[in-house]
Amino acid sequence: MTYYKRLKVAILNDEFFVTVLLGNKEMAKKAMLCNYPDMDTEVFENTRGCYVCWHMQIPIIWIGLSPKDPHFYATVAHEAIHAIDFIFDEIGETAATEVYAHCVGAVVAKVEQWVKRKKMKHSKGK
Repeated sequence: MTYYKRLKVAILNDEFFVTVLLGNKEMAKKAMLCNYPDMDTEVFENTRGCYVCWHMQIPIIWIGLSPKDPHFYATVAHEAIHAIDFIFDEIGETAATEVYAHCVGAVVAKVEQWVKRKKMKHSKGK
């Protein structure tokens, strides 16, 4: 996989974010290691995606699948749930299930917007 994209998704307000890395595994690994040098890189092996975060840091998720893969959006949602769980734990939120669902949806929607823009760019170039 040759493409690589980094998206920053605001959650709740402009104080909380999720960074989404899409595509190239080696580039994503390098970016994650810059933020989390003690990270166990085995999380990249035999997986569709992964999530990393430590106390008071911006959660980072990586999706290694192509947007054409039937599991792509399910993997985005799966990893987004981990990231939103982390943010909610950090702020002590336990009861806002509707808000939680919208936060996960925000991550998936941002990725979907990027995929649609990418498809439009490629179709215009033909």
